Amino acid sequence: NHRLRALENLYAVLDGRHARNPVREVPEVDETEGPIRAIPPALVRAMLATMRDSPTKARLRVMAATGLPHATLARLTAADFDATGKTLWVPGRKKGQGTRGRMLPLTSQAVAALKALNRWDAWGTFARSSLRRAWKLACQKAGVHGVRVYDLRHSYGTLTLLATGDL
Repeated sequence: NHRLRALENLYAVLDGRHARNPVREVPEVDETEGPIRAIPPALVRAMLATMRDSPTKARLRVMAATGLPHATLARLTAADFDATGKTLWVPGRKKGQGTRGRMLPLTSQAVAALKALNRWDAWGTFARSSLRRAWKLACQKAGVHGVRVYDLRHSYGTLTLLATGDL
């Protein structure tokens, strides 16, 4: 918006206030929703089944079962996970204005994924490229193309929305 306003002001100064201004004639953007990026849970399980047990697989399982992005996953610690209460403390972001931390209720699949993460002691930072590389290999083994690691997050959100109807 700042750049758009700067261009409008530039045209107003250079060509005069009432001159034709191509910046104001920007066509309307079509904001129709694209295809749903949800990966069916059975396909996610099949892709994860092609992987050998490793910290990377545990992290991908957590992402699939909780919808957390890799940046948030890297900030988790073992103390944030309560297996008996089936909850996970998700720390807030510090980027921009930041967000507050929140308590996330967990499904049984998420609890199992976090227990696997705990077994590997895979808390904390990690190389994001390892996630992408392992996911790409799992997709190739399962015969799936064009599915990104980030689509795990979309899948969780979309399937939760379809199941509950609550944003």
